[in-house]
Amino acid sequence: MQKINKVLKSAVLLICFNRPDTTEIVFDSIRKVGPVKLYVAIDGPRIGNPEDAKLCKEVLEITKNVDWECDVQYLVQDKNLGCKLGVTGAITWALTHEDRIIIIEDDIVAVPAFYYFADEMLEKYKYQKNVAAVSANNYTPIEDDQNDYLFSKYGHIWCRATWKRT
Repeated sequence: MQKINKVLKSAVLLICFNRPDTTEIVFDSIRKVGPVKLYVAIDGPRIGNPEDAKLCKEVLEITKNVDWECDVQYLVQDKNLGCKLGVTGAITWALTHEDRIIIIEDDIVAVPAFYYFADEMLEKYKYQKNVAAVSANNYTPIEDDQNDYLFSKYGHIWCRATWKRT
């Protein structure tokens, strides 16, 4: 897999649970951009679901296959926090170390262009209090060939990036 020759200023946070099959695909997409800082948060196994522990361990092993120059930090939960607390806790954890992050979940395959777009927007709008996040999703029905992106009051959480300030 060929790495693109551009350096991200923003750290990437990968949020995972018990899906090694999707995590492997997502991790390969992250490998293509080779962030210099990577945060990996893995939610813990659910009570009464013995298969989760095995799957979460497989996910951890996949994320340890960092074969590029990178500072990697791990947050591995012993027990399951669920979608709400697991995700918000992971984001809070990463943002205790960074002023901005690109957030990717284990079922979101972002193309390399998104990482660079998010990185550019995080830098460009870092002091704009009326901009809270960057997202790759757009469900707004518009026809606009003149702009590369738009502003919306609706926030989409898939394939996103944000600042500590928000």
